[in-house]
Amino acid sequence: WDPEHFLYYRSRAITANVMNHNGDFFPENELEEAFPTFIGKGVYYNHDSDHPDKAFGIILDAFYHAYPDDKYIQILGAIDREDIEMKRPGLLARIISGSLNTTSMSVIVQSCECSICGNIARNESELCQHMNPKSINYVKGRNYLGKQAYEINRGLNFIEDSIVDVPADPTAYVFQIYASRNIPKRERRIDRHFKKYSSLKEEFMKKSDTEVPPSIEKVVEDSLEKKIKNKVLQIVDEKLRNKMDAPLQNIEEKLTP
Repeated sequence: WDPEHFLYYRSRAITANVMNHNGDFFPENELEEAFPTFIGKGVYYNHDSDHPDKAFGIILDAFYHAYPDDKYIQILGAIDREDIEMKRPGLLARIISGSLNTTSMSVIVQSCECSICGNIARNESELCQHMNPKSINYVKGRNYLGKQAYEINRGLNFIEDSIVDVPADPTAYVFQIYASRNIPKRERRIDRHFKKYSSLKEEFMKKSDTEVPPSIEKVVEDSLEKKIKNKVLQIVDEKLRNKMDAPLQNIEEKLTP
């Protein structure tokens, strides 16, 4: 935790079970499986991410939220104050002021299914007429014969997240910022909460790795085991964040002009 040099923020990165403006659809089970791939990836501006040196931030953590009518991935990011000012002058001030708070992720997928004909493509040559941009019958992202035409993406690997001017997902945005270089006492309070959260999570991870009986390890398939562990971690994360959110919200309100 170093607010002198970094701006910390939380954002909603991607929503499940809805078509975005690009005509892409991400099932909830795929987001639940893939959300950890966000961690350690770079933060960019408008997907200008063809080289790692263009990143001015990093994704520190990711969480999957599963409410009955709303399922999405939330991320915790850190932006290098000096780096962003050097690479994107003025952008940091826009983020802090809230005048620019929309985001967009990039992802690599193993396969995509056409919502119209059910064709499953694993590369460009396998795209159907509805999803191939070169086809005269290309309808991705539009209404086709009374149905929405979109790609159902599976096997996800998130590779970056960007601060963007025009998001493909209207629900993706920065909703909370933790940053002030001028109020050290409040910073120390936030610091304590994050350290407590990190230590408790690390302790749980160690226990989860050592206390699973070998017999169970052999019976449970890898994919199912990973899903169970992710679910348990999600529950633990939720409980820990609930303890953090109240004091952090109070601090955020005090820091907001």
